[in-house]
This record gives sequence, structure tokens and C-alpha cells, in this order.
Amino acid sequence: MGRKATLEASYDSSKKLWCISIPARFSSTAKRQREYFKTKKKADSRTKALKTMEKECEGMSRHVSTNLIEDAVYCDQMAQIYGFSGLKEAFQTWAQNADTEKATPTLNELIQAYESANSSNWSERYISCRWKTFTNHVEDLLETQISDLDFEFWQSWLNKWRVYKVGIPKKRKNFPDIKSSETQNNFVSTLRAVFSQPLARRTYPENPILDIKPVYNLSDQEICVFSPKEAQVLLDTAWKHDKEMIPFIATGIFCGARPESELSILTWEDFNWEEDWILVKSPKTRRKGINKRYVPLSNNLKLWLTPWKKASGLIRVESNHRRRLESIRAKAGLILAKPTKEKQKLDNRSLMKLFPWGADIMRHTYGSYLEAECRHTKNGKSTVMANMGHSNLKTFEQYYLNSRTPKQAAEFWNITPPSTQKHQQ
Repeated sequence: MGRKATLEASYDSSKKLWCISIPARFSSTAKRQREYFKTKKKADSRTKALKTMEKECEGMSRHVSTNLIEDAVYCDQMAQIYGFSGLKEAFQTWAQNADTEKATPTLNELIQAYESANSSNWSERYISCRWKTFTNHVEDLLETQISDLDFEFWQSWLNKWRVYKVGIPKKRKNFPDIKSSETQNNFVSTLRAVFSQPLARRTYPENPILDIKPVYNLSDQEICVFSPKEAQVLLDTAWKHDKEMIPFIATGIFCGARPESELSILTWEDFNWEEDWILVKSPKTRRKGINKRYVPLSNNLKLWLTPWKKASGLIRVESNHRRRLESIRAKAGLILAKPTKEKQKLDNRSLMKLFPWGADIMRHTYGSYLEAECRHTKNGKSTVMANMGHSNLKTFEQYYLNSRTPKQAAEFWNITPPSTQKHQQ
């Protein structure tokens, strides 16, 4: 049995150095070893440190169970198998990785991740009107970690945007803090989508933007929808003055396709005249797993499109589409035309009151009257969701629930071309 090592410095004349015998319990190799020092002062300092460590270990050993010691020895051995010098280095590496995972991304990193994942489905209009506007608003927050951008922060930040009220000039150069209700709601909608990413869920398992309510209650503010009379006049006007625009307008009103991302790419090859359906391709909802849907081809839409049954290519006219659509709207009395003579003509007409033309008015019209027609049927809600391409009931309940009467729906689905109107009479 070997001699017990003592924590005392001794002089080794052969090496001309001061030496300390380190017990196995304090050795990094778990074996007895010697340490050498040039001066007795350094050797004594090391000895003092070891004695202090010995006392601390004696105190801790009273609270260490046999199971804990066995676990520690086992983990130390496993750590060495995986390439670590021991249990301490393995734990330090694990703690460092854990801290890295907990580090929250900046808002800029979150925005870039969202843009990379979704930008391929965006239209030019969305990028210019929605996305650039959104990024400009948060420019000063880009380097902020999202852990600092919780619900309270955004609620306070958005409160600085005063609600747009009647009487405030549209060119609000002297009121930079004033944002319209539409701008605020668009911003919140985009922000909610950005914070719904997996990258944000590490910090916020629940989306912090979900509880931020819109500036106005959607139930108190109707979306723009054609009355049956207005839809009839619009289509009759197109039929009389610019018949090539009929496929785009009629399909938009009686099919409900999104005008920018779906209706504009719809082709005649997507129409099945025998089985009465339209294949609507949807780049906008591709990321949700809904890249297409089959919308029923209604009887009145078939009548409007009869002259084009053998057509091919896009249903949307290529030349001056927007200008021609605006001209039809003006002649139908839905907007005021620019020429003075045309204004005078429209002022004398009493077909209907003028109202703002919403971007998705044709789609909203279809959804509203479809809901009214299906309201009391067994699968009414699912029919509206399927035909509109919605992934949940939220949009349905906000915009289309109980917004039109069944009588209005019956009038809407009986809107037919002028030639059939004479025949019916």
C-alpha cells in the first residue's frame, strides 16, 4: 500500500524545484500526480488552494448521495466517450447551446424569414401597397429582439396611430402620426402573419398579435358588395359597350375568384362545360396547402359566357384592361367619369347611388349571396369556405355571415344577359 500523499510543499533537489503531491481525489486524471513550482511561495499558494478545496469537498460530501456519485461517474465516462474531457466540459457545451437557442431573433430576421418563405406568392400590387408599407413602418424596430416586442409593446405602439376620421385631409403631410383604419388593420394583419412563424414560436408559443383587435368592428362596417340591381346594370353596360370584358366581370361576380391572384390567370381551359365547374388555381393560398379548388359553374354564369364556350387562353383581356374596366364602371354609374360631358350624363341618371369600389368587391359580392343561398342548408358554411378558398371560419364570420337575405340571393342568381331577359319577359 502506497504512502498517503500530503498537501505540503517539498524541495526536489534533483530537479531543483518545489514539489506538491496531488491526491487522486483532486487530480484531473483521477490518479496521484505531482506539480512543480520554481518558488516556494507559488507552491505554498497552490497548497493553500488545495486545502481549501478539500474542506469544501468534505462539507459537500455530506449532502451527496451514493446515487448521485454513481450518476456523476457514469456521465463523466459517457462524456469522454463522446469526445469531451469530462463531465464539466460536456455540461458547459450543453449550457452554451441552450443559451444560443433561447436567444431571440431580431424583428429584421423574422421579417426576412417570412419574406423568403412567402414572397414567391405575392403580386406586385401586394408588394408595393402592403409589404413595403409594412416594412417602412417598422424600420426603427428592425434591430430589436422580438422578446422585447410583446403584446403590451405593440398595443402601446399602435395607440400612437390615431384613427382616421372624417374631416382630416387625405394628404396628411401635417399629420404624420395619423393612419387610416384600413392602414392600421392591414399592418396588424401582416404583423400577425409575421409572428405566426416557427422562428417566433420559440419566444412566443402563443402569437402575441392575436389579441390586438382591429380599429373598427367589421360587423359595424359593411364591405363593398353589389346589390342585385347594381350587378345587373354593370354587366348590361359591359355587354352593350365592351363585350370582351364580360368574361372577366361575370366570372368575378359569379365565381368569387380573387381578382389579382386568381381571376387574372384563369383560362378558358379551366372551364368544364359538361360537368359545370371551374378550376380556380390559387398561388396566394399555396403555402396553406390549398393550391386549387373547383367552383361550381352556376346556370346564369353559363348564360353570360355562352359566346366564349370555344375560346382559349386567358379570360382577361390583355390590352388596357384597367382603363376599360373603369370606363364600364363609369358608364354604369358606379363611379364618376373624368370627362365633363360624361359627368353631366351621369349626374342626370338615377339608376343607383355612387359608392366606393373595393378591390375585392366582385369576390365579396359572390361570397355574400352564396352564404345567403346556403344559410339554411346542412353544409352551408363548408360550401362557402370551399368555394371561396378559405382555410377556416374566421373570414366567413367576419364578412359573409348573415349579410344578405335569401330573397336578395334569389335575385342575384337570376341575373342573366339582355338576350335571355327579353325571352323571359
